[in-house]
Amino acid sequence: MKPESRCLVPANSFSEYAPELNLETGKAASSAPAGERLP
Repeated sequence: MKPESRCLVPANSFSEYAPELNLETGKAASSAPAGERLP
């Protein structure tokens, strides 16, 4: 993979799938800074 095709993510945040869809975005993934709990 070429460097221009890579996506860098800050090490202090993460994303995980939520048990239900977010009605505002219509997506099942939610993200939060590391060390904080997701709602």
